Amino acid sequence: MAMRSLELALIVALVLGCSSDRQKKPPGDQSAVQPPGQTTDDGFASTAGTPGSRTGKSGQQPTVLAAVLENDRWGFINRDGTYAFEDRWPLVRNFSSGLAAVNVGGQRRLVPGGSLGGHYQYVDATGDVEVEGPFPNPGIFWNGYLATMLKPGEAGIIDQKGRVVARGFRDLRGFYGGLSYAIKDDRAGFVKPDGTWKFELPKTTKVGAFHDGLVAFSEDGKTWGFLDEAGKIVIASRFEQASQFWQKRAPVRHKGKWGFVDPTGKFVGPVEWDSAGPCLEERCPVARGDRWGFVDLAGKLVIEPKYRIVRDFHEGLAAVLADNGKVGYLDSQGAWAIEPQFKAAYDFSFGRAIFVSRQKIGFIDRSGKPVIAPRFDRANRFVDVHRSNEDDRSE
Repeated sequence: MAMRSLELALIVALVLGCSSDRQKKPPGDQSAVQPPGQTTDDGFASTAGTPGSRTGKSGQQPTVLAAVLENDRWGFINRDGTYAFEDRWPLVRNFSSGLAAVNVGGQRRLVPGGSLGGHYQYVDATGDVEVEGPFPNPGIFWNGYLATMLKPGEAGIIDQKGRVVARGFRDLRGFYGGLSYAIKDDRAGFVKPDGTWKFELPKTTKVGAFHDGLVAFSEDGKTWGFLDEAGKIVIASRFEQASQFWQKRAPVRHKGKWGFVDPTGKFVGPVEWDSAGPCLEERCPVARGDRWGFVDLAGKLVIEPKYRIVRDFHEGLAAVLADNGKVGYLDSQGAWAIEPQFKAAYDFSFGRAIFVSRQKIGFIDRSGKPVIAPRFDRANRFVDVHRSNEDDRSE
């Protein structure tokens, strides 16, 4: 499947705009658009309400923080750019389910993996250590549970208090969508957070990750279908490739072209695209050749495919690379909400978006005005600390 290509004009986003030293995607590079069975740390995006006004379950404003690298140390900032607490670390991961992994005792290095040595523990939104570990690798708490290595060759499940809920697994992929693919002894399939089997599959079955209650699967590695949370086949294997369901639509490739299906397997709109990506905020990215645009959930074209690079819609805006080599933001109808002016820029989250200026990272507001001066070497999006942030594909 053709991927949205990386452009030289945005290489700086790969170098500078990556939280935890893991490469971020500049406008258009969408790792969620891939054959299922390949894992990704990207999450999903919930349907947006009023831009920048999301609230927690109690109706209170959520705790919103972003991970940033400054003076060779990672920390977490508030929306006004002030630090939430004083602690700094050589490497961190984003908050999810109230906890963030931080590296203790390691040394920074600009290579994959991001740090040399040390171990990881988990802190809460005040910087206090909640789960001491030590863990050799930084996982993410999805839906309140962590799938991690307990010792060489053995994976287990940890709850938010640091208690081992289940162990003895050879493979655990994390509770993305509430279920984790697992291998234990001679068994394979999906397990619940308590470690019990939800359903089993032959070990040779290839799978993606659950979203919208469905998961892509392939028994032969050639054709793909979808299973429900009981392991029942709800869409037979007939697609050459398939991605996750988002907003009850899944991109699939059929007879060499891409289109979208609903949860019954029925095509919605034409199957005519050279590539396609999962839908967010009722907009689905599609490509003709190397140019990208968007269709709506009915498959109707709403933004012509004329951009070399596009990103998903977040809070009503999508970052795109214009023909002048600059990044701007389109609204849902394809009009410029923020004129192309940035060397590199990123998705909006809680009314803030990363931008790059003179090799430093800052944040703009929805008018395109810088509200946090570019002073960081790395940065990640703002997140609601207490949500299971699998629902943000932007990490």
